[in-house]
Amino acid sequence: MVLPAHFDKVSILARKLTSTHARITTKMEFLPEVHQHSAGLILYYDNMNYINLRKYHSDTLGRNALSIIHLENGRKTELLNTRIPVKDVPLYLRLYIDGRKSWFEWSYNNREYQKIGGFFDTTKFSDEYCRYGEFTGTMVGLTCADRVRHSHYADFDFFEYLADENCGID
Repeated sequence: MVLPAHFDKVSILARKLTSTHARITTKMEFLPEVHQHSAGLILYYDNMNYINLRKYHSDTLGRNALSIIHLENGRKTELLNTRIPVKDVPLYLRLYIDGRKSWFEWSYNNREYQKIGGFFDTTKFSDEYCRYGEFTGTMVGLTCADRVRHSHYADFDFFEYLADENCGID
C-alpha cells in the first residue's frame, strides 16, 4: 500500500488498539530527500499525544536516519539519542505494547531486531492524562509527511497487528 503525504499534513493510516499487549510490525520502503520528508510507525492518541518511529533525512548526519518523535500534551521532543543512520533499503519497524510500557524496534531482515529508544509509559494514552480533550482513542498505524512538495510517499508492504485480547494490565 502506498501512503502519500497531502497538503502539509501528515497522512496517517491507523487502527484502534484493542489490547494492552500487542506487537505491531510493518515493512516500509521510503527514500526521504529532505528533512521535511518522514514516514514510519506511530502510537497515536490524538494530535497532541503520540510517539512516532520515523525515517527521515538528517541534515546533521548528512544521510537518512531513524529517530523517535514524542509529542506529549503538545510538547514535541525529538529523542536525539535515538537518531541512527540507516541504509536506503526496505526497513522493518516494530512496536511492542506490554501493559504499561511500550517500545520500538527495527530491522533490515525481519529476524534480527534492534531496540531503538527507551520505554514509554502506555498509560499516558488516556483521557485522564491528555490535557486538551482531542480524543480519538489509542491507535497504532503508519505515517507519511511531505512538508515541502506535498507529493512524496512511503510504500508499506504490510501492517501486522498481533494482540493478546485476553491479557490485562499488570
